[in-house]
Amino acid sequence: LYQYEPCPFCNKVKAYLDFANIPWSAVEVDPLFKKEIKFSEYKKVPVCVFGDNEQINDSDEIINHILDMQRATQNTNGAAAVHVPHVAAEGTEAAVTELRWRTWVNTKLVHLLTANIYNTWAESMQTFDYLLTHGNFPKFQQTLSRYSGAIVMFALSKLKLNKKHGIAHPREELYAELDAYMDAVGDHRFLGQSDAPTLADLAVFGVLRAIADYPTFADVMEHTRVAPWYFRMADAVGVSSRVAPPAVVDATSAVDSSRH
Repeated sequence: LYQYEPCPFCNKVKAYLDFANIPWSAVEVDPLFKKEIKFSEYKKVPVCVFGDNEQINDSDEIINHILDMQRATQNTNGAAAVHVPHVAAEGTEAAVTELRWRTWVNTKLVHLLTANIYNTWAESMQTFDYLLTHGNFPKFQQTLSRYSGAIVMFALSKLKLNKKHGIAHPREELYAELDAYMDAVGDHRFLGQSDAPTLADLAVFGVLRAIADYPTFADVMEHTRVAPWYFRMADAVGVSSRVAPPAVVDATSAVDSSRH
């Protein structure tokens, strides 16, 4: 998984992989230079290269691909697949609800989280502190990418992104949106039912887990009704299935020539 450690879209994928108990490794991409994904025509993250050297881009496409592989394994083995989320039958009201909330994660929740973690200069710098501990970057590259990233995202958030997404009061709007999701969950353990997390549950959990070390997360736990659900999800997802990356990664030759 080619990623930025705090990227909410990358964390959606990581939450799914952990829940599915599928071993995965990560390559940290420098957000400024992006040399690690020079092999890819797609210049965003996440990018996922599977064991058969197939490249899939975009968090939802990656998750859908993994789910399809799990279902194929289930059909081949003739037994129920383990660690598969609850998926409502196509065409049902539950399926429409799940899709609506998955879309909401991408179009609303992620933008509100971005507005919050870059809301002040201090928060913006803290968000990029991960570059000091993740990735195998030279010291000067760590420092340059950290300060450049913090400056760019703080400025973008204030001057463009908040206006683009209609965000006037980042914290309060984030609280309201998360409580709306809790209303949709209702008295169930997960969205609409209690059997297992849905794809929407895993997406919301993943993007929230991305900010677990930041002040926004503590505020969300205190000022919304999300905490009991979040910790139920943490239990359902379990421990990380992340493994050490291969000693040598030759992504240029490894990736299938047909891009997705």
